[in-house]
Amino acid sequence: FVYFNAFNPVMLVEQVNRSYPHIDTYLSGFEPGFVNYLPNQWVSDFLYDLAKGNVGTALEHVGLLLLVTSGTFLTSFTVARKFYYRSWLVSLQVQAASSVPYTSDRKRWFDFRSSSMLPSQIEALLKKEYVQFIREPSQWIHFLVMVVLTAVFVLATGNLNLRLRVTEVQLLTYLVMFAFGGFLTSSIALRFVFPMVSLEGQSFWLLLSAPVDRRKIYGMKFVLSIVPVIVLAMLVAVATNIPFVRITQSRPFLMYTGLFTAFWVSVTMVSMNLGFGGFFSNYVEKNPIRLASSQGATLTFLATLLYLIAIVTILILPINAYFEFIFHFREFNPAIIVVPGTIVAMLSTALTGFSFAFGINSLRRDF
Repeated sequence: FVYFNAFNPVMLVEQVNRSYPHIDTYLSGFEPGFVNYLPNQWVSDFLYDLAKGNVGTALEHVGLLLLVTSGTFLTSFTVARKFYYRSWLVSLQVQAASSVPYTSDRKRWFDFRSSSMLPSQIEALLKKEYVQFIREPSQWIHFLVMVVLTAVFVLATGNLNLRLRVTEVQLLTYLVMFAFGGFLTSSIALRFVFPMVSLEGQSFWLLLSAPVDRRKIYGMKFVLSIVPVIVLAMLVAVATNIPFVRITQSRPFLMYTGLFTAFWVSVTMVSMNLGFGGFFSNYVEKNPIRLASSQGATLTFLATLLYLIAIVTILILPINAYFEFIFHFREFNPAIIVVPGTIVAMLSTALTGFSFAFGINSLRRDF
């Protein structure tokens, strides 16, 4: 908000046109006065004076750079000589304190020693997934960033004012926003769901050799993935449909269609990323970002994009008929969505079932 207020493109064009065609006059006012006191400016001045043949002025800038460099070095040397040894001892003390064994008198969140009403295996798997997610800072930091960006998108989209009441324009706008919502869901699933099996690491054989049904392991990962993804997808679906519901006299057809498709898209995206993530598992790689950008992840992302294209193709005719009903007062039967909706549900169910079988079979491979 602050950035777009400070760098408003309309205001920028107006200010440039005041000095047109002398754009250099406008650009010259951007140089702040404190730049002359920065070392990089002295380097630029030295090169400029050297190119102009002003050797004396260039040597002055070089002398100033050497003087500042020497002063900085002496300052760093003095500070290091006074505080380095003490800091080194403190670092050793911190390292020793961090290697203290697990204290038995302190209870932590999702402590393995505490019990709950859940079955023991489900409880252990749930706590394992929680610890596995929290122990990697890039996981929860990126997840918070995605939540914030989704919230910004939801707030910005919900306040759109679509004034141009043209069927083709509204249809194209709706499909673009729908595809973007699916793309956002696919990106979240690719980033956080695809690496889940690989992040088990080389110690995964301990869990696979334990008396635990592997379907429980896979099902726990799916349940923990689908909950946040489907919540974010539903929020995006509501936000992207509010502007269109507003211009269609609050008729809920588009809203119901958006929520219906958002549900199936979320389930399918999570299933495909979890299943293909197990098939393309890499237990050596510990970085989830690299796992989400591997060749297997790229193929999975392309497959989800093809699925999104198929969904958009299936829904384009009933949505177009609905906009023609709104803007051209043509006849519209809400039952027209039944067949496309059934096709979407059947396609999503088939891909979900295939991905489930694919993922569970991948856990049965030799580790």
